[in-house]
Amino acid sequence: MKETIFDNVILKDVWFTHTEDTTRFYTSIEVMSNTMNQTYIGYATFPKMTIDNKIWELWLTCVYLHLLNFQPFTNSKILPPNGLNDYSILFCNDLYSHNYQIWNKIFGRNIDISEYISNYPEFDPKKYNIENYSKVAVAMSGGKESSLAYHISVSYGLNTSGIFIDYIGKSKRREGQRMSEYLKQVGDNPVVITSNLIDFLCLLPSQYGKHSMYLSPTIMLLLMQCYCSKKDTLLVGNEYDNTCPKLENGTSYFGDNYEQSTVFERKLTQYLHDIGIDIQVFSPLYNLTETCIQSLLVDTSYFNYQESCLVPIKDNSNNYVSCGNCSKCKRIAAIIQSIGINTYYFDPAIFKNSSESIFNSLNGTDEAETLVYLLNQQGIYFDTSIESTYHKNVFQYNIDDMHPRICPLLSNYVISMVQTIPLNRMK
Repeated sequence: MKETIFDNVILKDVWFTHTEDTTRFYTSIEVMSNTMNQTYIGYATFPKMTIDNKIWELWLTCVYLHLLNFQPFTNSKILPPNGLNDYSILFCNDLYSHNYQIWNKIFGRNIDISEYISNYPEFDPKKYNIENYSKVAVAMSGGKESSLAYHISVSYGLNTSGIFIDYIGKSKRREGQRMSEYLKQVGDNPVVITSNLIDFLCLLPSQYGKHSMYLSPTIMLLLMQCYCSKKDTLLVGNEYDNTCPKLENGTSYFGDNYEQSTVFERKLTQYLHDIGIDIQVFSPLYNLTETCIQSLLVDTSYFNYQESCLVPIKDNSNNYVSCGNCSKCKRIAAIIQSIGINTYYFDPAIFKNSSESIFNSLNGTDEAETLVYLLNQQGIYFDTSIESTYHKNVFQYNIDDMHPRICPLLSNYVISMVQTIPLNRMK
């Protein structure tokens, strides 16, 4: 049964302002119910930029994606922003119809989405290349995946810059601060976008918020910066996941991993080309497991500044750092310990969970069993129902239908990196 919270959610206005050094985009939305009628203002601040129709299209798409998060809880149909391109509406509908399926499967929702169903076409993976696209931006969170994607791009010799987003409203997510400061120290001059847009999710019921469209509107902000700085590639840090999509209501269902899937990024790249923006979006890590990624990162300078956390906390220097206690921190600590690097945060109790609840890489089981094996080889034993078995695919470049090999020259470079992982770390 549909749980209605809002009578209507209306986009009231979108605008921008310039200062000497920055450009800030705004949106105001009005949320109406029988208990309140409230206006909320969201914004995103960038280094000063020239605004044209394509930048504005990306901003409106970002805003519409945030609005669609309210639709399952709203009586009235939420309308797209005036002037939004038909391609943008179809692309947003693709995401919305997929996220509805998440809500339906997890919470038993029963909402008519017939007018939203869209299966946006995918970009041909064979058309990805790095030879003609060499001005690269990397979506940076400071975690192991984005840090390794950045290292790969720099060490391969591409013109590379990092883009961070600091969410500075009620929902603070600034876990990449230490990495951002390090990149400044070595002269890489990353861009930092500040925004409070994630606060819109605070208006949703808490059990639904974590399953909302969060990454896709965030990527729109990154693409705005890419476009204005004339980047032709956005690298994201997504590893091999165990998602097995099923066709439902004419769309592929990937669960919570859709916005991190190869399919989504091919659709995103096609969408950009459809609206006249020549930027390709992909991850150079799709063929690697989390453990393999971490094994490659520990030999770089970026490892010392890695932050991977669900609920980052402030340290004595007022930087947001990993808490060490959440499930993500515990998983990362287990990986680091398994490859022979002692960490204070390692807690064997994580292996009391099922392997699938620990890992999304591969099928979940192979990676968890390999970690147990590697820890046992170090003389670390603990109570777990997970078998101690080594799976060589955990340290391989894995290719299949859902994770094809793209950009052959760059993928060959990544394969050569994987082949240098020390044997004593792998087994």
